[in-house]
Amino acid sequence: MEPRYNPTTQAFGTDEASNGGGKPREVVRRAKAAMTTLAAQAEEQMKTNPRRVLGIACAVGVAVGVVLSSRILRFVIASAASYAAVDLTRAFLRENLPQLKLTGSAT
Repeated sequence: MEPRYNPTTQAFGTDEASNGGGKPREVVRRAKAAMTTLAAQAEEQMKTNPRRVLGIACAVGVAVGVVLSSRILRFVIASAASYAAVDLTRAFLRENLPQLKLTGSAT
C-alpha cells in the first residue's frame, strides 16, 4: 500500500485510516472536523494577514466565476456531483439495507 497524507495528523502513513478508507460516517466526521479547523484558521489568518486573505478570496471568486460561466465546466461539475450522489446512496443502502425491517404485507 502506498503512503498517503493524513490531514488529521499532518503526517504520512500506510494504515487504512490514513488513505481515506473506511465507512462513510467516518469520512463525514473527518470532513466536519476539517471544516471547523479551517474556519478557525481562516479567522486567525484574517487577523494576522488581512491582505493575503483578501487576495485569496478574490482569486477563489474569480476561479468560481470562470468555472460557472463555462458550459463545459458546469456540465463536468454536474456530472461529477450526480455520480458522487449515486455512489454515496449506493454505499449507504449497502450498509443499511440489511438492517431495515420491512413491515406490512405484499399486495
